[in-house]
Amino acid sequence: MNIRAELLHVMQDLHIDISKVTPTTRLKDDLDMDSTEIVEMAVALEKRLPLTIDDAALGKLQTFADVEKFLQALMDKQVAVS
Repeated sequence: MNIRAELLHVMQDLHIDISKVTPTTRLKDDLDMDSTEIVEMAVALEKRLPLTIDDAALGKLQTFADVEKFLQALMDKQVAVS
């Protein structure tokens, strides 16, 4: 599963301009995402991916790459448990 593609798809669904997204793009500072939008992103990701996402942990992540790595680690953990 392509985590980056899923993440970008969710961000686009939330009306975030993904043309500005690079690995170093900061969610709050560069994309002006507030805590509510980050929770909405987590909920949308949970609907698309077989994951349970800790909103508080996700809210501490700063960049797009941080979120991508976090989601990949969750997916890897999920596969290891299966």
